[in-house]
Amino acid sequence: MRSTTLLALLALVLLYLVLGALVFRALEQPLEQQAQRKLGEVQEKFLRTHPCVSDGDLGLLIKVRGWREPLQRSPVTPWH
Repeated sequence: MRSTTLLALLALVLLYLVLGALVFRALEQPLEQQAQRKLGEVQEKFLRTHPCVSDGDLGLLIKVRGWREPLQRSPVTPWH
C-alpha cells in the first residue's frame, strides 16, 4: 500500500472518529445537563433538610459512596 493511500485512509478514520464524537456529544449533552441539574436540586434539598451535614461532607460522601437512585421496591406479596 502506498504511503499516500495509507495517509488518506488514516485521515478518513480520524474524521470518522471525530464526527462520531460530535454526534454523540450532541445527542447526550441535554440529558447530561438535566441529570446535573437534578443532582444539584437534590443536594440543595438534602442540605436544607439536614443542616448538620456540610456541603463538603456531602460532596465527600457522594464521591466515596457514589450517587445512586433510591431503590424502587415492589410490594412483597405472600406466597399462596
